[in-house]
Amino acid sequence: MKLFAKRTTTSLLHTSLLFVFVIAAQASVFAQREMPISTVQGKTNLSPYERQIVRISGIVTARTRNGFFVQTPDARTDKDPMTSEGIYVFTRTDPPAEAVPGNMVLVAGRVEEFRPQADNYGLTITNLVFTPGRDIFSVLSKGNALPKPVVITAEDMRPNTFDQLEKYEGMRVIGSYVCWFNPRMLRNGFSVTELPLEAEEESTWKEQSTIN
Repeated sequence: MKLFAKRTTTSLLHTSLLFVFVIAAQASVFAQREMPISTVQGKTNLSPYERQIVRISGIVTARTRNGFFVQTPDARTDKDPMTSEGIYVFTRTDPPAEAVPGNMVLVAGRVEEFRPQADNYGLTITNLVFTPGRDIFSVLSKGNALPKPVVITAEDMRPNTFDQLEKYEGMRVIGSYVCWFNPRMLRNGFSVTELPLEAEEESTWKEQSTIN
């Protein structure tokens, strides 16, 4: 019995190690092969590559204190109006010094769906989580023109679906006047906040209910 138990434990250990190796190898394959941002984003709110390490390239369009936005150059888009060409790269701390608007970069990271803790009703935001020491970051070229912003119109609101603006997530947008309603739960119901996008103002669409 002792010998049998020992063999079973060893077998389970080998199986576990093999399972971990297969998962790590799969993640490594995606990271080694560059994928279009639109493929990572997919056509729904959730990325088909969630929790997998991928590698993308694009032009940095905006920079924040803990990340930066990357968007596919206009000449390389997939021409599918239902897939986003932009994505937010979350770095936790200050982004790399060369992650500045106009730089064409190559970056790898883990795909995660993020929802702020205080937001119980908003959609998740597809992020590429960059970890220094594990993921690559390099500059391919500098001084590139930014992708042209997408013009948001009333037609974009016509579908009246909860994820109708998912196709613009992470992309540069512009609008003459756009307002939307962000419900917040109160003890006796909902309140409504109206937020306008001023005329000819450009922004980066980070999530459906917020412009950052």
